[in-house]
Amino acid sequence: MTNAKKIVISVAIGIGFLIIVMTEGSYFAYLPNENGITCEGSANCFTGTVTEVIDGDTIVVNDVHVRLALTSTPELDETYGIESKEFTESICPVGSNALVDEDDGQVGGSYGRMIAKVYCGKALLNSALLDKGLGMIDTIFCSVSEFSIEDWAQRY
Repeated sequence: MTNAKKIVISVAIGIGFLIIVMTEGSYFAYLPNENGITCEGSANCFTGTVTEVIDGDTIVVNDVHVRLALTSTPELDETYGIESKEFTESICPVGSNALVDEDDGQVGGSYGRMIAKVYCGKALLNSALLDKGLGMIDTIFCSVSEFSIEDWAQRY
């Protein structure tokens, strides 16, 4: 192998490594996860570990507080608040892997939380809560959310 080829290969490997380091590995979330699910749009996208379930519509993944896009559940002190949290824990238990797809239309977040669609396994948590009757579609954000045109959001 010539020195020129060795240099080109070394540079390519270096660029690949730099991409991984600079994106903290989130670049690979745009590739299908183990369940064939990929992110949409251009906002942040990452896979990580669920470290806490705050309530029915807010979880923590890799130290990032994530509020579910378009899905609103009762507060813990309200009717079905505890049930919605327990359901979220059953879909995305602490220690499980999650794919977080930030909403392109709400990149600013809300109260320090990223607004996103969350998959745990093959389950879309946003939709699962609505399907179970433990949440409501947050229609005020339908005009800005990239996810409002998806089937799960249109059903509600």
